[in-house]
Amino acid sequence: MSDDEIAEKVPEMPEREPEHDDGNSGDDALANDDADQVTPEADADAGDASADVDHGTVSNAHATAAQAGKAVYNIFLDRVDQRGSVLGMASAERIERGHAVTGKISPAVIKEAAAGYASPGDCYEEASAHLVKDHALVLTGRRGLGKRTGALVMLRDVIGSEGTIVALPPSISLKELAERKYNQGCGYVVFDRVDDGLPRAGSGRSTGSELDHAWLAVLDRLDHFGAFLVVTMIEEPVRVPDSVRHVPWAPPPVATVLRTGLGEHARNEDVEAVRDALPAEFAMRDLGRIVERLAAGQAPAEAVAEVLDEAGRRVVHEWFDGGPGREQLLAVTVIAFVSRLPERRFELCVRLLDGILSPARTEAASDGTAGSESGTASPAGDRPAITQDRRRNETLVQVLRVQDGASTRRVLAFAEDAYRPYVLEELTTGYGIGFWDSVRAWLNLLVLEKDDELHLGIGSALALLTYFDRDETETYLEEWSRGGAGWQGQATAVYALWFLCLDEAMVPIAQRIADDWAGQGTAEQRHTAIQAFAGELGVRLPQLGARRLWQLVLQENRHSEPAASAFGELFATLVARDGDAELLVEHLLAQLAKFLPIGSSQNRYRLTLVGVLSVVHARSARTGVPAVAEYLRDRPDRLAATAELWAAAIRHRPCRRSALEALLSACVAMIRRGGTENEREVQALADALIGALPPEELEPLKTDFGVLLTHTHSNAVRVRSFGEIMLAALDHAAAVLKRRPQ
Repeated sequence: MSDDEIAEKVPEMPEREPEHDDGNSGDDALANDDADQVTPEADADAGDASADVDHGTVSNAHATAAQAGKAVYNIFLDRVDQRGSVLGMASAERIERGHAVTGKISPAVIKEAAAGYASPGDCYEEASAHLVKDHALVLTGRRGLGKRTGALVMLRDVIGSEGTIVALPPSISLKELAERKYNQGCGYVVFDRVDDGLPRAGSGRSTGSELDHAWLAVLDRLDHFGAFLVVTMIEEPVRVPDSVRHVPWAPPPVATVLRTGLGEHARNEDVEAVRDALPAEFAMRDLGRIVERLAAGQAPAEAVAEVLDEAGRRVVHEWFDGGPGREQLLAVTVIAFVSRLPERRFELCVRLLDGILSPARTEAASDGTAGSESGTASPAGDRPAITQDRRRNETLVQVLRVQDGASTRRVLAFAEDAYRPYVLEELTTGYGIGFWDSVRAWLNLLVLEKDDELHLGIGSALALLTYFDRDETETYLEEWSRGGAGWQGQATAVYALWFLCLDEAMVPIAQRIADDWAGQGTAEQRHTAIQAFAGELGVRLPQLGARRLWQLVLQENRHSEPAASAFGELFATLVARDGDAELLVEHLLAQLAKFLPIGSSQNRYRLTLVGVLSVVHARSARTGVPAVAEYLRDRPDRLAATAELWAAAIRHRPCRRSALEALLSACVAMIRRGGTENEREVQALADALIGALPPEELEPLKTDFGVLLTHTHSNAVRVRSFGEIMLAALDHAAAVLKRRPQ
């Protein structure tokens, strides 16, 4: 398939106006949405943190959203599990389907964390004592020390094994913590909390009293409600406030973890072997996986090697330590960013990078600076392309035959998928600014191609690069999110954030970047933020995703309608991923209750209905079926709320036709499944809708619905079936009303 044919399958983002100040940009525009404070009810329901039609005036934005960023929305659903996109320093088995990282934490997750927990000792006892005394504390330390598990176990010890623990968004501010409602006796946790935005030391402003005052307000609030809060942070604050205890976290001794996990089966020789095989730094979750393998009878050295993949790291390190030639370096660099390219396209990418990279820049720099100017690599164009035989003899690279329809094609890839992160690690530590400037120039050219598979590959590589050089990654994302490489660059920046979200520990970083785009960014960056929160980032943080999108809606500028329409994209993604789609329904219902279709809030009411229509029209990226039909099939308990949302759009005359068309499409999809049970689902939806409408709306609705049926020609049998159900329900409701005493 040619590039042009591929491009036709991925719609482009529409041309947009040049950047300008919309008047409401900045963090204040996001922070002023006081009506959207998180409530305990929302926490309880947040889930485990584990047909072409004329849509009318209001729904024009729905059609716009179908074009704006369609190359990004939902495309992740079928591709997040590709082995070439493994995140972190391990094998593909660690990739799991993303789930929400905020909301009520499943009791099973807490029970598993507490089972066989090896306490780190003094720091745990100190932290637990301060939590009981002050109702809040902060745990600090690098990733991998076990802060998350420690926080859950500590809260469980304080509130009891039957207590509820709720995860709050990592970006939640101290102001929000001080103003929100808490449930008595419940525990709350903020994993890897990001910066408040409070003035920092060295900024020329006094920060001590301000920070202490903010934390004191949080402590008073928690004490008032009888709740407990643990916050984890990766970076130690510039100034530790006196008002809340910050406890530096330390991992438990390796021997303690092994003996606790293995119990009576722990052997001294196994403990010593594991301790000797472990590197200086490792993650506690990896040590837990080693314990599982030991319990299953695996040898200590084999268990450590399999979990940490030290063999793969060693192979890559020795390859780089041997001084790769220019051809080899170019090959592994290209594959690290765009793996599994067909041979011809791979050669073109190598030549493009070769033409940008000066000879001197291929020299490794041990001090992390630019390569030596006395490089000995041959100039560009002086040697033939990498030959097939050379590829076969290459340690890190292999040629694969992959099925492509009825034929096969040859693609270039790493000999082991796990080599990819180690290659990026070696490139960041061994090659300096000159090399990376050339790579950046190369990627800036590559990303302009209209090839979404290419954008996905680059996005996953940038996500991996974040583990080793976050600043380098953010340089790309900053430029591309601003539209510096057109819609292709924006899509790639969004993909990078979505790939980051595959690792729960990296979600706060992705969220902080998207928050900056939405709150402090340019007009183009706010557009990119909308796309980010409508996809994988919104799946991981559904409540926050809804709030951020709504805050952009409330700015009432040219981003408002796309942000409202993004509710439909996020809704469809959450339904397909078994996520907390009900949060979006509840959010939109809350907005409908606040605004009126007339007066000063008329435009906000209209924008809310744009969001409602986008939800009822959204289709599953997997099946093409209306997402709301799948949602009601899986969540019949949410029928009343969904019907209320739909009824609001039906009542508003500019939206009525679009809302009825969505209703017809959804019910036809339900009937298509066949069986009396599905007909009962349709009957229940019709009854719920009629019940949500005022009596005076029933007769006009019957007339308008009849007109719609008359002009509908597709799926004739199923449409007629639903039409009969709906009209019969309307007649029944009218008869009941007539029998009521006046």
